[in-house]
Amino acid sequence: MNNVQNMNSNKKIEKNDKWALVTGASSGLGRECAHLLARAGKKLVLCAEDGHTLNRLSAKRRGAHRTDIRTLAKDLSRYGEVMDLLTETEELDIDTLVHAQGHGTSGPFLDSSLEKEVGMLHFNVVSTAILVYEFGTRMKNERRGNIVLIGPIPAHQRVPNTVNYSASKAYLRHLVKGLSEEFAVHGTNVLMALPRSVGRNFNGMVGNAFGETDHDRAIAREILRNLGKRGTLNVGHRTKLLWPALPFAHKGFIPRILVSTLKRKTENQSVSKWNER
Repeated sequence: MNNVQNMNSNKKIEKNDKWALVTGASSGLGRECAHLLARAGKKLVLCAEDGHTLNRLSAKRRGAHRTDIRTLAKDLSRYGEVMDLLTETEELDIDTLVHAQGHGTSGPFLDSSLEKEVGMLHFNVVSTAILVYEFGTRMKNERRGNIVLIGPIPAHQRVPNTVNYSASKAYLRHLVKGLSEEFAVHGTNVLMALPRSVGRNFNGMVGNAFGETDHDRAIAREILRNLGKRGTLNVGHRTKLLWPALPFAHKGFIPRILVSTLKRKTENQSVSKWNER
């Protein structure tokens, strides 16, 4: 079941003079959230590593939706670039953060390098905490706002070959559970969306034991329909079917199936950076 609470906010995207920041906006779920926000007339700051693709997509959206869009090419695994993002958005009144970018690792933990594993933790945990703290502070001062994080269902499986990645997402789940209550008193809603899986790059990297990825546009639409809620949100009908079984997934045949699938699909694959999608 979804663990979301309605904060009596308008569920529709508000068209006003406020800005929305979307990370991972050059592809996948981040790209689709940016598209829907632009179509609704929201002013946007779009962040991704791939500046060329980001600028191309932004120019197309500006022409189609006649809204103000700014782009920032940043590698959020680097502390300095995270701080640059904060500095370059300091003068903008941002009332929505959709943090759709992340790192994933695959394969046996000791077969990876310490540098890559720690780098993934820095991106998924440290950088996310910085963004939530900074934009949460700005929204607190305005007594309004929405923060959305992404945490795909497979990340919550305690199985070999994705242990460090899963652990990083467990941090985010606990962060959202606590902050959704803390931030509610000053009118800011913190929501963690739980799609069944994420995009093609991620599935190709760690294997997707749950089959094909849910359609990005449909998932983005459901997430944005739930702006104004807080807690965790199961996104997509397959997620809603799978979620009740997850407490039992570490027992019996389920983890054996997952381990077998992940092992086959992660052979000769390296750690990769990906946009949540």
